[in-house]
Amino acid sequence: MPIKKGDFILLDYTAKIKETDELFDTTDAEVAKKSGIFQEKGVYEPVLVIVGEGWVVPGLDKELVKSEVGERKSVEVPPAEGFGERDQNRVKIVPERELLKQKIRPEVGQRLEVNGQLATVRSINAGRVQLDFNHPYSGKTLSYEFEIKKVLSEPSEKALELVHRLAPAVKREEFKINIDDNTVKIDVPEGLLYWEALQSFKIRLVRDLIKYLDKIETVIFTEKFTYKPRNEESDKEEVVNA
Repeated sequence: MPIKKGDFILLDYTAKIKETDELFDTTDAEVAKKSGIFQEKGVYEPVLVIVGEGWVVPGLDKELVKSEVGERKSVEVPPAEGFGERDQNRVKIVPERELLKQKIRPEVGQRLEVNGQLATVRSINAGRVQLDFNHPYSGKTLSYEFEIKKVLSEPSEKALELVHRLAPAVKREEFKINIDDNTVKIDVPEGLLYWEALQSFKIRLVRDLIKYLDKIETVIFTEKFTYKPRNEESDKEEVVNA
């Protein structure tokens, strides 16, 4: 059955810059290791994509609806359907002292955030810093090899993948999800309750669940803390050693 817009899919892919054959992204850990881009804290597995929602570059998104589950395909994506054409007007010169005031110490090649926008430091000369606000791969033709591993159909399965997308380091089975009519109930793993970004995670998840799941109007989070009494023998030992 062909893929259609709005489908929830799990996508396996490897992405390169055509002109240089540089691999810049992959869902395969072994490919990442061989190419020297492996990150120890990275999560390598097929990723959730909702087709047509702009979760991948437009050129790849268009190709997904021409594909089938289990079919290994390749596609070349021109700059206009990838990360955009390069725009010289997005290259700016700023005084280095202005960045230092913001506690930013620029280095050539560094990616940094300036006034809410990401930029690459291209050069530093005589107290002036050239910042490139273009995407690092703008103006490049991209080569993708990909395979749609699965199409998700069950609402609970879709909800779980939306959760996992925002907390990929947490195992799926640690979340308990129940969907009853127009309500999603989620048991938050205790280990996640101490996460500094928990509130942001919940806000983004509520937005996604209501936006992408049919008829969902309410999301309820259950947070359970377990009391673990101290070992009595350890307590006695602490008193003796005090």
